[in-house]
Amino acid sequence: MNVRKQFNAALWVTISRFFLVPVFIYFFLLENFQYAFIALVIASFTDVLDGFLARRLNMGTTLGSILDPLADKFLMMVSFIALSVKGAIPWWCTAIVISRDIYIVFGLLYIYYIRRINILIIKPSILSKRTTFTQFLLLTFSFLEFFLIKNTFNLADIYSKLIINIQNALVYITVILTVITFLHYTQMGVNMLRFGEKKKI
Repeated sequence: MNVRKQFNAALWVTISRFFLVPVFIYFFLLENFQYAFIALVIASFTDVLDGFLARRLNMGTTLGSILDPLADKFLMMVSFIALSVKGAIPWWCTAIVISRDIYIVFGLLYIYYIRRINILIIKPSILSKRTTFTQFLLLTFSFLEFFLIKNTFNLADIYSKLIINIQNALVYITVILTVITFLHYTQMGVNMLRFGEKKKI
């Protein structure tokens, strides 16, 4: 694998997501919620952008397929925990999201290192990508709700209720999709263990 050729625009967009995590946490801990929110929105946008570049402009690489989900999980785990500490996202929702990711990581390690099944292709399925995007939406609206309450903006009731209702709906949609993808990954893992299949996961 020529590492130098792997570094195209799509990969740099993915890498930028790793750097946005400490930026988000820094401003969040300082309670500079305006800049923290901007960092979170930009990070969410990079997830869509690198996927677009990889698919539509044929910039997909092996290294990118590995770093993209890692960048997503890194940002989301930190963000979910931070927002749950502040009470913006229920802890039970955060626990389900993080538990699924830990389950996937340990499952892959078991398959690769213990069962010695060589997983050549590690790409998120379309369902998994939709789940990740929904999780990013939940983070964005949860932060927006927390940000507005913290700064006591005088929004019209209709807009405040709209944001709260969307955030509440996204909590349950995220949990449902997370559980579905948990079952999906489990089935894929079982297939690998039974048949040694090297499928896209």
